[in-house]
Amino acid sequence: MTGLDSCRIALVVARPTDRGTRIQSEEVATGYFLTGDLVLTARHVADRPDCVFEVRADVGGSEEDRWSEAQLVWTGVGDVGAILLRTARSFDNWKVPAFGVISGGEKWESSGYAKIADYEDEGNRKTLPLNGTVGLGLGQGHPKLELQTNQTIASNKGSWWKGISGAPIFSREADGKLIGIITDAHQPLSNGLIGLPAVRFFDEILFRSIIAPSFLGPLPSGPWCLVLTSEGTTSDLVDQVAGVLAGFRDVELRFRELHKYPVEISVLQAIRSVENWAVTVDALARADYLIADVTAFEPAVMLLLGIRSVLRRGVTISVTARELASHASNVPFNVQETRVLSYNDDEFYDDLHWAMSEGAANLVKDSNYLDLPVYHAVRAPRPETWAEDDAKNLLVLCSFSPGYSERYKKLRPIIRAYTHNMMPRRMLDLRSPRLVGQALYEQIRWSSHCIADWTEWSPNVFFELGVRLACSEHDPLCFIDRSDLVENSVDSCVVPQQLKQHAMLCELFEPIQYDRANPHEAFKKALGSRWPGLRHVKDNVPSWRALPPGGTFAVAQASFLWRQDRMLTRPHLEQRERAEQILGKDQERQPERLVLFADNEQFDAELRAAVREKWIAAWLYLRHLSTSEGADNDDIQAELTMVSRMVLQALRSSHDARHVRLRNEIRELLRDQSAERGARESCDRV
Repeated sequence: MTGLDSCRIALVVARPTDRGTRIQSEEVATGYFLTGDLVLTARHVADRPDCVFEVRADVGGSEEDRWSEAQLVWTGVGDVGAILLRTARSFDNWKVPAFGVISGGEKWESSGYAKIADYEDEGNRKTLPLNGTVGLGLGQGHPKLELQTNQTIASNKGSWWKGISGAPIFSREADGKLIGIITDAHQPLSNGLIGLPAVRFFDEILFRSIIAPSFLGPLPSGPWCLVLTSEGTTSDLVDQVAGVLAGFRDVELRFRELHKYPVEISVLQAIRSVENWAVTVDALARADYLIADVTAFEPAVMLLLGIRSVLRRGVTISVTARELASHASNVPFNVQETRVLSYNDDEFYDDLHWAMSEGAANLVKDSNYLDLPVYHAVRAPRPETWAEDDAKNLLVLCSFSPGYSERYKKLRPIIRAYTHNMMPRRMLDLRSPRLVGQALYEQIRWSSHCIADWTEWSPNVFFELGVRLACSEHDPLCFIDRSDLVENSVDSCVVPQQLKQHAMLCELFEPIQYDRANPHEAFKKALGSRWPGLRHVKDNVPSWRALPPGGTFAVAQASFLWRQDRMLTRPHLEQRERAEQILGKDQERQPERLVLFADNEQFDAELRAAVREKWIAAWLYLRHLSTSEGADNDDIQAELTMVSRMVLQALRSSHDARHVRLRNEIRELLRDQSAERGARESCDRV
């Protein structure tokens, strides 16, 4: 259904959390049900942090049945003054309305809870139908909708528009699309309102991912395995993975915790739409295990692996349909160190189990464990010379084939000419003394300006492109040689290799096409008008089938499981882990030396001194924590007892006066704890 549906107009009330606050402090706005439980409204109603939302629908039975509590699920970024609320229950099976843009001078209609329509003597709020003409206010800043209403209120009664904010604006033209929401009243104009264009909030990928149903459905709540299948997949890879999970469930503790059946994402589904892309990036961040089919190193698969390598520190396993010997000869530079399994090998069943089990175990005990590159490199501190170098340099992600290298000689001066003489730098041009891969990934994250040339569809380029999209809010400017494409329509392209994903990637990312013989025109126009990458607009209509600027990074940042980041490790656990990495977990039972060259007596003595100081630091922190208010005393006391014994063991041979005092303090603490436990046990027996 197109056009305004008056039954979907919502009354939005934000009330203080403290119910004792006077009723005058509540905020009222209008909203519109995009679905049965998602309400779009103006952001100002949520300006107060200590409020709860209630929404009234104009459908249902009694007045009480028409109200529902609601939760804030999305807030517009920057000056995008819109929010989404999710009601506790669904009111209908409404479908998301079509979104549109205006060309100017169109007729519009709306309805909302303006104060002028209140029946104050009855205590009832009513909607006020609105209509008129709309134009686009241009100039500095983002465009706004300038609404002229056919309804005029008295010039000194401007406050009577209050409550209309959030009301939907529908075009009255043939398409009847939602073109924006009302956000404010024009104070000097008694019949003037201001609106936020729909393109502003629809262009935020998180908004779109919320209003569109996921093609994957609900993801498992516990640990789960994701299988990324390639375009050329013809095998039963998903069933093979499921068989391994089922076969080892009884003997592998970690497999018992896993969701019984893996979730499959076909690479073609992943790139079919902006909404599918958002769901896929979110899944890459959340999946505990990823099995990725890298047969033929398809560009879209490599792109998603690049994103995964930024978002999750394992467990990721690459598999191929080829024999490993033939597969290894074509492995891209970026993933040459990764272990690859052949799922057509007779040993695949056992090899996959081993890889998943060992990967999970190493992930827990080794903070440096990686099965894809990138994760640590993109988290490295910014180089000291960054500010100076970044202003002069531009990172170029491109193929290193002999054919392209010759072409790059021609492109390099063109790029310099139209970027105010910035210096293009490829991986081979980086001056850092770090390992090549680490230097590259650091630059991919920190470079403010980046170009990605898709020409030749290099797997390396697409892996690096995925890394850039996931770790930088500044999207790279993408180019491709037109000779790599055979255009068959205005908006799509088919390549000679006949891979469907090539055309779909073109639609999703809109690379700028250039002519190999004369690339000046395309580069000049792109670098001069779109740098560092603005929304592509054709005939004043945005291509909503393409990713919005910074879209991948926005999803990555929202989906990243930050609670698993090791930088958040509590100080005592961090010190404990470092101590165990040096001397092991139990020197009494397993007095093994885990550090290289530890048989050097002087080095060994310093190692033991370092471990001793780490245990002391952990104990002092826990002792401080155990005396603070609001601490979970049982857990802290248990940890303190364990660390106390480790410190005593570390200090047993020291005659340092400080260490002697600390030993006495710890022994007294342990005696007090023992006495308290004895008293509690005595009370329990009584």
